[in-house]
Amino acid sequence: MDPQKYAILQSQLETSRDGILVVDLDNKITLTNDRFHRMWNIPPQIAALQDDAIQIRTILYQLTDPDAFIARVQHLNEYPEETSVELIPLKDGRTFERYSTPLHDFDNTLLGRIWYFRDITETKNMEEEMLKLKKLDSVTVLAGGIAHDFNNILTAVLGNIQLSTFQLAKDNPILPLLEDAKKAAMKAQALTGQLLDLSKKNTLVKQSTELKNIIKDNCKSSLEGSDISCNLSMATNLSPVDCDNKQISQVFQHLICNARQAMSGSGIIDIKAKNFSHPGNNKLTAGDFVCVSVRDQGCGIPAANLDRIFDPYFTTKVLGADQGTGLGLAVVHATITKHGGSIEVNSVEGEGSTFTILLPAGNSQK
Repeated sequence: MDPQKYAILQSQLETSRDGILVVDLDNKITLTNDRFHRMWNIPPQIAALQDDAIQIRTILYQLTDPDAFIARVQHLNEYPEETSVELIPLKDGRTFERYSTPLHDFDNTLLGRIWYFRDITETKNMEEEMLKLKKLDSVTVLAGGIAHDFNNILTAVLGNIQLSTFQLAKDNPILPLLEDAKKAAMKAQALTGQLLDLSKKNTLVKQSTELKNIIKDNCKSSLEGSDISCNLSMATNLSPVDCDNKQISQVFQHLICNARQAMSGSGIIDIKAKNFSHPGNNKLTAGDFVCVSVRDQGCGIPAANLDRIFDPYFTTKVLGADQGTGLGLAVVHATITKHGGSIEVNSVEGEGSTFTILLPAGNSQK
C-alpha cells in the first residue's frame, strides 16, 4: 500500500471515537486500536500480545450479561454475512453500542469481521433524563391545577369546621366528630401542598442556610419514638446553601422517613455532608456544591424499580397515611431540581439504600 494512504488509514484508526476490533475467519485478532483497549481497560502489556483468549476474558469480566454477549458472537459466527447492532450494559454503569459487520476485500472475498464499540453512556443518560422530565412535566401540570382548586375547597371546609366548633358547647358529642373531620382535612391540605411543590407552583423563598441544622432537626423529629438513630458526619467547614428552608426541610423529612420505613424497627441511618467541587455534566453546571448522603440499613430497592422511584405515585409500599402517598420521592426530586441540584440513588437489595444530594453552595463559608 502507498505509504501516504497507509498513514491516513492508521491515523483514522487511532483517532476514531470508536473502539475497533478486527478478527479473521477463525476469530483471531488481526487489528485493534488504542481506543478499544482504553474502553475495555485492557493494559498495554496485554494489548501488545493480541491474545484472543486473554482479551475476551477481560471483556467478559466487565459485562452484566456475558452469556448474551457470547451467544451473539456465536450467532454471527454461524451467519458471517450478517450485520449486528446491540447495546451492551457494563457492570460499572457504562453502556456501549456495538456495531459489527463482515469484512470483505476488493473482490468481495470474506476476510473476517470488524467490530465497532462506542461509549454512549452520557447520551443514554441524557435521553433517559429528558424522558423523565417530559413525563414529570405532563403529570405536574395536571397535579398543579387540581391541587390549587382542591386547596381552595379545603380552606372553606376547614373554615366551616372551625366555625362550627365555636357554636357548640364543650361537652357536645358532635365535637369529636368535627375534630376528626378537621384532622382529615388537614392531611388532605398537606397532600395538596406536596402536589403544589411537585408542580413548581410554589415559588422558592431562598436564604443562606446551614444544612446541618435542618438535618439535625429532622433527624430528631422524624425518628422520635423509634429505635432508629442517626449517625451524623458533617464537615466542620460545610458551606451554607441558598435555599428555601421549608422545602429543603421537607426533602430531608421525606428521606429520613423513607429510611426509617425501610428498616425493620431498629438500626442506624448514616448521614454525611461535605463540600464538593463538581466538574459539570448534562445535569449540573460546574461549580461548588454541598453533598449530602443518606444511607439506611433497610431492605434495599429492587434493581428493576430504581429507574422509577422518583416517578409520581410509584411506590412499593401500601398506599395510605401511615406508609405514604407515593409522592414523597417525586417531591424530593422536583425540589432538588428547582434548587439547581441533583439527587441520585444507589441500592442493593438486602443491603440498604443511599440517596446522594448535591445542592449549589452559597457564596460564603461559615
